[in-house]
Amino acid sequence: MVFNLSTSGPFEIVGTLSNTGSKHPLAGSSNQAVKKKVETMFCLQPLKIVEVQVKFKAPKPAANEDWPMVMCNERHGELVAAFSNGDTQKFTLEGQLLRPKLNLLTEVVSKNSFANDEMDFGVCNVDCFKTIKVYLSNITEVSAKWSLNYVKFPKKVTMSKYTETAWEAENLKKVDDPDVFEFSHSGGLLKGKSLPLRVVPAGLCVPPVPMDDNERQFLPQELMVNFRPKQNVIYKSKFRFIVENGISCDVILKGKGSYEENHDC
Repeated sequence: MVFNLSTSGPFEIVGTLSNTGSKHPLAGSSNQAVKKKVETMFCLQPLKIVEVQVKFKAPKPAANEDWPMVMCNERHGELVAAFSNGDTQKFTLEGQLLRPKLNLLTEVVSKNSFANDEMDFGVCNVDCFKTIKVYLSNITEVSAKWSLNYVKFPKKVTMSKYTETAWEAENLKKVDDPDVFEFSHSGGLLKGKSLPLRVVPAGLCVPPVPMDDNERQFLPQELMVNFRPKQNVIYKSKFRFIVENGISCDVILKGKGSYEENHDC
């Protein structure tokens, strides 16, 4: 059986191995002085086999035009065997480009009317602090290397107080000082997929109970966030969990400082 192998799409034959004792008449000669190319033409004897190694040629992660910023991007191609009698046999090739994506899980409902994650510490005395707990979960099978970054709120001027929304009015009064918010971790590596959090009757999210050391590698990342106000003003800051070559997520933290003793934590 005389045939030639070829590929289409983002796939490449990088290695072949055969136990046939016959050689294709057009196969190149083995010259040790010249780097030998991968053999793709064969003359296969009865009961003999050909082993083919196919490489999936993925674009660079930073090439957003060729590789969109989505969790999964599928690529298709074919491995084609063209026989000397004119027949062909095709084998479908499929590959997936995966990007990591983080989700923020909170003990209480955090979505505001703009569908943004927003955690409210409430009112806190300037001599005290309040703490909330959040979890970072990797919802993909790709490990996510993440880092925490402060994102400055864009300045927006409203035309009139009669047309501004409550959100806009609050943002005009806020103090954007990220120093009043302290995170227990500012970066790390989160393997995926993260185990899902359990919800107890009180409504709080709690980590799953891992069965063994292997499962412990896939626990969500627990983060403790402290709010330490400096003055009796409304604080609001935005933070972004940036994922290397992946999809990031944001959280808005807000709280109000107070000088009154009844707001001691």
